[in-house]
Amino acid sequence: MRKESHSIGLVAARHPSCRSRHGWLHRLAKTVAATLAVLLLLQPAAAWAGPLRFGGIDIQPTATLTLGYDSNVDGSYPEDLDPAYQKDDFYWKPGVTLAMAPIRLQPRLTFTANGSWAYEDYFKRNDLDTDLYNVMLGFDTALTYLTLNGSFAAARQTDHSQDDTYRPGGTSRDPYNTIDAALNAQLTLRKFRFTAAQTFSRETHDLDQYKAGNQNEWVTTLGAYYDFLEWASFFYTWKRDETELLEVDQDNTVETTEDFGISGTIPTKILRRPTVTWSIGGTREKSNTSEEKAEWEFTYKLGVSDTLQLAKYLTLSYNVAWDAEDNEDEDEVGFTYNVNLTHIWGPYITQSLGYSREPKDTFGSTTDTDTTTFNYALSIANFFLKGLSAGYTISYEISDPLEGNDPIEYTTTQNVSLSHTRPLTRRLSRTLSYTYKWENSNFHHDGPMQEHTVEYTLNYVF
Repeated sequence: MRKESHSIGLVAARHPSCRSRHGWLHRLAKTVAATLAVLLLLQPAAAWAGPLRFGGIDIQPTATLTLGYDSNVDGSYPEDLDPAYQKDDFYWKPGVTLAMAPIRLQPRLTFTANGSWAYEDYFKRNDLDTDLYNVMLGFDTALTYLTLNGSFAAARQTDHSQDDTYRPGGTSRDPYNTIDAALNAQLTLRKFRFTAAQTFSRETHDLDQYKAGNQNEWVTTLGAYYDFLEWASFFYTWKRDETELLEVDQDNTVETTEDFGISGTIPTKILRRPTVTWSIGGTREKSNTSEEKAEWEFTYKLGVSDTLQLAKYLTLSYNVAWDAEDNEDEDEVGFTYNVNLTHIWGPYITQSLGYSREPKDTFGSTTDTDTTTFNYALSIANFFLKGLSAGYTISYEISDPLEGNDPIEYTTTQNVSLSHTRPLTRRLSRTLSYTYKWENSNFHHDGPMQEHTVEYTLNYVF
């Protein structure tokens, strides 16, 4: 299975309902983004002395213009390709980013904001044209005993996924809007800490097949901690999660979770290494959709991590996580471990070898899938030329479902990348990049997925 997530995006060319709803917005976004990007790129360096200033507020604009070619725009395996859709295509992508320097409204109050707006326009595959934008706002304040911070983010996102459900063009495309807001507070009184957080998120999808996921979610969290030792604390947390499905006629789902116990880290005076974190306590979960009486259940967690310098340029790091929940009906146990070996070879070459495992039947693990992953990564800076970087990664994953008769999936993924950046002026630079993706799975029998991407990008920083 192959899944990618683009942080911002908008598409409606193939779907008339979306085109009628957002057509004017598409045209406005393309016109404004392209005009700003091109005009800013054409400005001589002498015309700008630095960030733009409005009423004492510094705003840092960045303009980009990319011309690219993609040999497999859907990222599809051969058997998923649709002859009615062109497999490869050229595209261009102008964009503008505005980053505002932090504003100190008061000695202890800081406000930040930034946003971006661009679009990706394909020459032939107009169904993949994507408008891009996001906006983020935040504030942070620290008083003697109280700290407050909050954030707001609105974005247009598009998920691309390769799954077992056939869709035209061999790929599924899910454009949707998201809104996220959060407010956090912490009160510290000597060894006591009290925390409170309120978050709101909204997700709305354009296409009918995904509208079942339209929802609002409110999450309220309260916590109390007593740091009776430098390395250990008593804790109690309460969490309420309410979900409203916008396209389904049913009552809101409300789930509450309570946790209490003792958590900490073994001090270095007792155990110098590795770093060991632990937690022992209880948990109780209630839901308005369940008629079962909520009961307290015993939980325990253990984490071990360390970094060892085997030689001057050779480092070994590892971490192990083990958490369990005793349930009257069935225990839930999770156990994972990761090992990574990193070698720095001279001033320009770095390579690493990794191994991760989420096994079954280890320390009582009850995971749904026995997963094993091997990976290797190589990066080279100044590869033959100054400013030219090269990279190569390969991973091999074994996924063995523990329930049912589903077959074991073996997936091999390789990525090759080359990128060369060169300054053209003091503020204008260009980047030429090439990436190659190769993925093969025993679930696909007509050959691997292959994708070549070439991009030429101009970037102007004020």
